Amino acid sequence: MPTQNVTDEIKKHAAWSIFMGVVTAALGIFLIIYPLETATITTVLLGWVLIFVGLAQFVFALHSRTVGNFVLKVLLAALYGIIGVGLAFFTFKGVVVLTGLLGTLLLVQAGLLTVAAFQAKPLDGWGWYLADAAASLVLAY
Repeated sequence: MPTQNVTDEIKKHAAWSIFMGVVTAALGIFLIIYPLETATITTVLLGWVLIFVGLAQFVFALHSRTVGNFVLKVLLAALYGIIGVGLAFFTFKGVVVLTGLLGTLLLVQAGLLTVAAFQAKPLDGWGWYLADAAASLVLAY
């Protein structure tokens, strides 16, 4: 009898799972076909998130108990806000900057993984670090 309950539950939710799979695949195809639009939308969303984080950080600053904490939180709020406005309202430059930051991050990761690979060289599996470094280097370009 428990097998029948599981089967009924799967049948009940199968249509929803298929629908979500189709929607996810369609969204993935859209993201692949329109990479500039995808990057632009992502940059604008990230910009607005940073604007709201900056506002929240400013509210947290108002609840600080010391002057040092207040100043630090206000500076962080301003930094988040400025970067958020830059990304949200100057999207093309924001996409360029984020792409450059990602490339730089991948280059640094490739360097660190190369160092880690040669430090772990006597151990089994050290080549995976080196393979990861090579993949990071390829993705950076």
